Amino acid sequence: MAARIFTKGFMAVFGLCLVLLARPGFACSMVQTSFEQREAAAKTIFVGTVRTVENGAAYFHVEKGVKGIADNADFDVDEMLNTCGISFAAGQRWLYMGNSAASGSLMLVSETGVSMDDNIAYVKKHFGEKVLAVKDDVVGGTAKATCAPWDGAAFEIKLDTGCTVTVYAQLGEDSAGKSYPIDGVMRAGHGMTLCGVARLKPDIIKGTLTLGHVGADEVTGLLETEYDTEHHGRTVFKVRRLPGGAICG
Repeated sequence: MAARIFTKGFMAVFGLCLVLLARPGFACSMVQTSFEQREAAAKTIFVGTVRTVENGAAYFHVEKGVKGIADNADFDVDEMLNTCGISFAAGQRWLYMGNSAASGSLMLVSETGVSMDDNIAYVKKHFGEKVLAVKDDVVGGTAKATCAPWDGAAFEIKLDTGCTVTVYAQLGEDSAGKSYPIDGVMRAGHGMTLCGVARLKPDIIKGTLTLGHVGADEVTGLLETEYDTEHHGRTVFKVRRLPGGAICG
């Protein structure tokens, strides 16, 4: 019997390719095989993050190579070859397993920062803890001063995951330790998070942004997100602060 991994709100069915998407409503028929059979047949296995999706191709950064590829390599896959209609998006993290097309891959984190906890646990059990340990580092990106729509002060943090946080407040040394509600409310002291790719309507993610160190060259903090009320994400970041400031008003 084919193995099945159930996540919160998502179901993965193992076959010639895995139907596990960031958005529901996709299906395909398949010849079912075991995870072990697809692992043996795959020429390439790695844990990596989708950096960008362009012209029908998804471009991965390999965090940990498991089979047929080295750590820190780059890898691209043609989405059109995915017979089950797997749709990649920037910021997603996968256990990629296949050849030139995904076949039996497992999504670990969606583009909105939602962790697929059951899939993560399965990968750790099957391949060992070390295969995912590399992701325990801090997310990079940039921070810059900008202006709110009403000409008030604001700042923007653009993370390497593909998400951008905009907070309607001044970014200064006294901002360290402050928390801001990320609720999409366009009012001083509030903010919003946009994730996704240009071809999709960005999702508005709710949560809280807490700043740690705020310096002239660097900003650190924690972004805690909530998506669909039941899925939660946690991103620790250390981003480069861009020089210059916005003149608002």
